[in-house]
Amino acid sequence: MQTDLDKILDSSQSSEVRSTQGENKVARTIEGIGFGILILGILAGLIIGFSLTDPASPYRYSPDPHPLRWGYGGALILSSLISGVLLIGFGEALKILHDIRNNTRR
Repeated sequence: MQTDLDKILDSSQSSEVRSTQGENKVARTIEGIGFGILILGILAGLIIGFSLTDPASPYRYSPDPHPLRWGYGGALILSSLISGVLLIGFGEALKILHDIRNNTRR
């Protein structure tokens, strides 16, 4: 014979297991942010590399390109690559930890 306390404990444990078996939304969100940083950083670096001009150029209609434009663009691309890959890796680690938690509960 099951007491009321046993019924409550059984129902809370089964609902807890059901709620953790799905896909981890936090990990997916962090990975999405990482991919967004990768894409936007590469695009911004290329735009800066191709279009940054020297503000002190004496030519109004044909301005000189900035001498460090590819340095700025490359730094932006490199920093976005590092940040994006770290966030994607952190999201993957969260997914793996979520899977480990689900497999050890069974």
